[in-house]
Amino acid sequence: MKKDTQGIAVMPIPGKGRGVIAQRDFKKGEVLERAPVIVVPPSDVDKIHETMVDHYWYEWGEDGSFAIVGGYGSFYNHSFEPNADFFKDIPSLTMEYIVLRAIKAGEEVILNYNGPGYDYPVGFDVK
Repeated sequence: MKKDTQGIAVMPIPGKGRGVIAQRDFKKGEVLERAPVIVVPPSDVDKIHETMVDHYWYEWGEDGSFAIVGGYGSFYNHSFEPNADFFKDIPSLTMEYIVLRAIKAGEEVILNYNGPGYDYPVGFDVK
């Protein structure tokens, strides 16, 4: 495993595939990552749904577009008890990941795909 300069790395997670692991301690409010996005227009959404990329996109604009996020954006796993959150910066075409509570080195960084406090079904069994 190669250590990332931002203090996070993608690693195998038993029972989940891969996920993002903290390589150092992070404080509440700290930025984990600012990742660039590729915006997919609504006219191409159905094409993406026919590929494996369908598991890795984020809703983006109010026009029905979505985004493929660079960096580690597609590797954060889901939990209804997240330790990080994500924020869209539509004008700058970036996604920002922020620490919600202290994260220790070696801990998995997890997001609530619906947003903190929301427990809507996510289309798979949550582990």
